[in-house]
Amino acid sequence: MDIEEILNEETKLCPECAETIKLKAKKCRFCGEKFDPEKLRIEIETRRAELVKDKEGKVRCPKCGSWDVYKTYLEDGSYENYCPNCNQSLKSIVDKKDKSENTKESKIGYVAKFIIIILIGLLPIIFMINNEETVKHGRKWYEGGTLHNSTMKEWQRASYSNRLASCADFVVATSEWREIAKRDGVNAIKPQAMGLERCISEAAQGADSLNLKVKEVAAMCTVLMRHQ
Repeated sequence: MDIEEILNEETKLCPECAETIKLKAKKCRFCGEKFDPEKLRIEIETRRAELVKDKEGKVRCPKCGSWDVYKTYLEDGSYENYCPNCNQSLKSIVDKKDKSENTKESKIGYVAKFIIIILIGLLPIIFMINNEETVKHGRKWYEGGTLHNSTMKEWQRASYSNRLASCADFVVATSEWREIAKRDGVNAIKPQAMGLERCISEAAQGADSLNLKVKEVAAMCTVLMRHQ
């Protein structure tokens, strides 16, 4: 505790009722006696001067804050400052404090390194995901179809975008729609591709068709759609 903290905790006896009150009290909380401000100031300053004199040349314990530290010989023969309240030399207290802080810093360092390693390990995955998302959102509706030689069972598990792109390939495989795509653009065949996707998906609901090839069902759907 420093001098001001000590003064805040110092007590005295009320001159009127003899009850214990704070040194800095301007009024007794027991009998209500008010104290002369000037006398109170002198009393506090006198006590402060006594505390300063008592602590001149003394060392304060960094652990408990006590001023009762004194020099003594330790078990190892060294002559060190010793705190009777902590039952330790100041050197050992400081060493433990430094060690604790270093350990704390080391733990923080290990955690930071671990996080960095994890982030570095995740970078390729993050890049791959972002790249896939870029490709996914940057791809046109008729690109990336992969179901031409798949079975109907695989068709059921595929995404709608893959099914639609595959159907675009089936549509432009016919000379009629290929000419339309060349003349009016690929988007002109999209309604036909969407209709073909619906037809194949409806056929995939039947258990008997699951082992068929998608291209076989697509050919049948194309014939049916031509006569509708």
